[in-house]
Amino acid sequence: MKGATPVDVRALPAAILGITGQPVLLGYKYLGTDVSIPLSAWQHVDADVLVTLLDETRARTMWTREGRRLTSVKYRIRNNRRQFLRLALPKGGELWSASVGGRAVQPALAADKRVMIPLVRSQAAGGKLAAFEVEIVYVENGAPPSDNGRGQFAATLPRADAPCTYVAWTVYAPDDAKVKRWSIDGNLRKVRYLSNPIPAEDMNYVQTATPQMAEAAQNQAAPGGSLGDGAMPVPVSLPLQGREVHFEKLLALDEELTIGFKYRGLKKR
Repeated sequence: MKGATPVDVRALPAAILGITGQPVLLGYKYLGTDVSIPLSAWQHVDADVLVTLLDETRARTMWTREGRRLTSVKYRIRNNRRQFLRLALPKGGELWSASVGGRAVQPALAADKRVMIPLVRSQAAGGKLAAFEVEIVYVENGAPPSDNGRGQFAATLPRADAPCTYVAWTVYAPDDAKVKRWSIDGNLRKVRYLSNPIPAEDMNYVQTATPQMAEAAQNQAAPGGSLGDGAMPVPVSLPLQGREVHFEKLLALDEELTIGFKYRGLKKR
């Protein structure tokens, strides 16, 4: 530094401080014209931050006496920039329907066979992003009980490419099924009642034309990997009946969500 002296920025005149709304970092004073104040400036690399979050995942599985399973999964999601939610369905799972914000959408298959659900962008409300709902319904074949009515239930939820703060899973078991408590397995905890720690809130989203979302999904899908010929899937309702068995988990990251248990009492009628 030549011909100048550092000063506290709080001592600078108001006319100078008022030029910018950003914090003033450095201040100098000088007299004359032969002044040199060398400064170095550079741009820092931006840190990665979360742009899509699943506030909660709520799954309901209807389990029949023959071992078949029909599952509905609802994701409450806040999305800033991501175009798709990618889901790896359980092995043998067949997708029946998908919807975003209550409207049916046409998903597609990525090159790695994950299902791509086209997303919309959350609406800003009260200084934060409002959530919207994504729902999928899929069916899978499980193992039927043996002749003596005993068997093992094992299931996995779709693996999402976004973190989730709360997961709730309710299995509707046949009334005759007796679950053996000591046999419960998986990374979700069996609970008597769901705790529901995430407060309910109004869900809104920025409306995006469904044909545009579908076209974007098809452009990024694997060749020949689209689900169907572009027709919107038929909404599917779960015929819920039987005895409820509840499971839950806090903070699910990039991991499989599994449950399992042994049962008895399902003899063939």
